[in-house]
Amino acid sequence: VAATYENAAGDRIFAFNGTWEVTGSAWLAVRAEGPRPVGPRRETILHANPIWVDVAGKSVLVRESALFFVRWLDDSLAWINAEAVFNTPEHKGEVVDLFTSHRDRFAALAAGVPAP
Repeated sequence: VAATYENAAGDRIFAFNGTWEVTGSAWLAVRAEGPRPVGPRRETILHANPIWVDVAGKSVLVRESALFFVRWLDDSLAWINAEAVFNTPEHKGEVVDLFTSHRDRFAALAAGVPAP
């Protein structure tokens, strides 16, 4: 989180301006949070598409981040194969294929191989 703005007045429309020093390739996005209908936690109610910033010679890829998603997808696939319920075997196969293809892409990125 680079900055926060508290809309204390509860305005429906407002502007927030800021300046940040970017020292490496990264992405920036805007996220709005608000109260949950029930309970004390806040929830994300809006997330804009990221704006990518490329700094020459500084990759946006962080190996540890790619490995995090490999582990997350491995855990998800284990749950899908052991416990998830699907309407048809074909639907389960589609989900497994999708998760496996993304897992393989993150594994390739972590190994330094460009993703297809």
